[in-house]
Amino acid sequence: MKQIREHIRAHWVPDFEWAGYDSPAPLHPVRKPLGQCRVGLVSSAGVYLRDRQAPFEERSGRGDHSFRVVWRRP
Repeated sequence: MKQIREHIRAHWVPDFEWAGYDSPAPLHPVRKPLGQCRVGLVSSAGVYLRDRQAPFEERSGRGDHSFRVVWRRP
């Protein structure tokens, strides 16, 4: 983690620090069946639909901050 932080500081954000929290996020019980819930997933994995979407840009070295909707149920 220290090497990653130093790399980020050297190349992009000189005063970068990891976010830290004193306690974990609170958990809330699901109040209805999961099939009736609206669920979202956020990922930094760079997932895209190969046959319908352009891949994320990798060559700049600065990352691609755009997003893709991978699947959505009407």
